[in-house]
Parts: sequence; C-alpha cells; structure tokens
Amino acid sequence: MRMRQTLKYDRETGAALITVLLLVAIISALVVGMLDQLRFNVRHAGTMEKQQQAEWYALGLEEYAAGMMKSLHKLSADKTTDKQLDRVSSFNVPTAGGLIHGQVRDGGNCFNLNSVVKRHNGYTLMIRETGREQYLVLLKTLGIAAGDAVILANRLVDWIDSDSAPMTWGAEDYHYMGLEQPYRTANTLLANVSELRQIEGYTPEILYLIRDYVCALPTADLSPINVNSLKPEQAALLVMMLGEELDLNKAELVIEKRPDGGYDSLQAFWADPLLLDTPPNLEVQDQVSLTTRYFELRAEVSYYERYLTMTSVLELENNGDVRLVSRQFGETL
Repeated sequence: MRMRQTLKYDRETGAALITVLLLVAIISALVVGMLDQLRFNVRHAGTMEKQQQAEWYALGLEEYAAGMMKSLHKLSADKTTDKQLDRVSSFNVPTAGGLIHGQVRDGGNCFNLNSVVKRHNGYTLMIRETGREQYLVLLKTLGIAAGDAVILANRLVDWIDSDSAPMTWGAEDYHYMGLEQPYRTANTLLANVSELRQIEGYTPEILYLIRDYVCALPTADLSPINVNSLKPEQAALLVMMLGEELDLNKAELVIEKRPDGGYDSLQAFWADPLLLDTPPNLEVQDQVSLTTRYFELRAEVSYYERYLTMTSVLELENNGDVRLVSRQFGETL
C-alpha cells in the first residue's frame, strides 16, 4: 500500500515539475520577444527622431531661402541678375552630426509644362498653341526628332486638357485604360514634373534630356523668363521663346554679351542687334521679364546615417512677400 502511494505522489510531482518548466520556457520566450520588440522600438524611435530632425533642417533651410529672396527684393525690386543669384546659389551649413547643403536657382527660367493649355471661361483647359509650339521648339533644340517631339507635345496636351478627344498621335483615357495596369489622364495641371512618368513616350532617356529645362508652375501662363538671370547653358530657352529662326549659337551670344549689371529695361533687351531678325509676338513680349518671380530651392541634409533631399518652389510676390508654391521630399525626376 505504501509503495502505491509513493508512486502516485512521484507522478504528481513530476507532472507539476514539467508544468512549471513549460511555464518558465513560455515566459522566457515571451520576455525575449518583448526585449527584442523593445530594442526594435528604441531603434525605430531613434531613426524616426533623426529623420524628423533632418526634415526640420530642410524646412529651416526653406525659411532661410525665403529670407534671402526678401533681401534680394529689397536690394533691387526692378531686376534680378545672374550675379545676384550666384551670390546665394550654393551654401553649406555644418550641424552637429551632419551637413546641410542648399542650392537656389531661378525657378522660372524653364518651360512651364502647364503652358501647353490655357483656361477657357475660368475652368475648362484647352490647348494653347503658343505654349505647344514653344515646347516643340525646345524639344527639337535639345536634339529630339521632329516627329517624336510632336508625339510628346500632343500627349502632354491630352494629359492636361479637359476634353477626351485625342490629338493626332496623342493619347486620352481610352488609350491608358487599355493598358495592363489601366489609369486615366489627369485632366488638370501638373503639380510636379515627375508626373511626366505617367505619360506614354516619356522614357527615362527623354526625362533625363529635358529635366534641366522644364518645370511645372502652378499656373497655365507661359514661363516668366528672366533674361537677366539666364545662363549660357540655358540658351535653348531663348530659342524656345523666339523660334527656330534664332540660332542656338546666336542665343548663347545674346546671353554672354548681356550688360554686366543686366538689362535696365525690356526695350534694351529687344534692341539687341542679334534679335532684330526674330521679332516676338505679343504673348512672348509679355513672357519676358527682368526679375525673378519663382525660386527653386534644393536642400540636401546629411544627419548621422540619414540622408534627405527636398525641392521647394517659392514665389516672390510684388510686395516682397514669399509664398510656398510646392514642396517635395525625394528626387523630382
């Protein structure tokens, strides 16, 4: 009788011990998991903090650029020259744990992609022939074949305009909806140059070729080209405005022979002997400016192991106030 009781007691003890060991194993696994999650959360919080700090540095640079624009306006409200912009075009700001680099350029010296259309009755977007023609000239000046230039220009118009009738060699909803991954045209102004990626025909090679010459301003107006801040490498923009009758080499000479202090009046610019054979139409006359209205800031922030880029477009209004037009983190094209 005693042997049976002892055996029964030993079995109960063994079962209890196994249960305790199992609980210890489960609790240990839970603790290890919780510690791993805690370590991940700590690392994640540190990463997010560094990322947020990098973003704040970039936004601070945006405020700094706005201050420089206001200073330029106070210094000279009637003209903005390339030499003025060169003084603030590139700067570095060392910080604890990294470096902030900023680049400022004339954000209006480009072809406004949205200018291939114009507003009708304040709402409907329809083709603007002057804008489309300027785009064609620019594309051909940059080395794109005439036929391909027509396709690219017409597809851009179809992407933005309000109707659903495709232009010759263009593409509207019916085309994009037939793709393997269907989508619709925007039927509104581009908010960013990167939207070109959605338009068929705009290959990486095309985007790389035009990236320094195009922009997406928040208006359908023709780009306000500042002839006082154009650089020789932007001579294609003069050809774009005045037409293919203006030779690219001649356009470069116009920029290189510009007065050191810039043109004091539009009449002085149009009086340049090199431009006498290319008289502008009224739209182009209104397009030319002596001041910079839009500024583009590119901020690059290195903060510990974090790297961040931001591109902002700022508008300098006539009264000297600065307005944020757009802001994008990451690469634009």
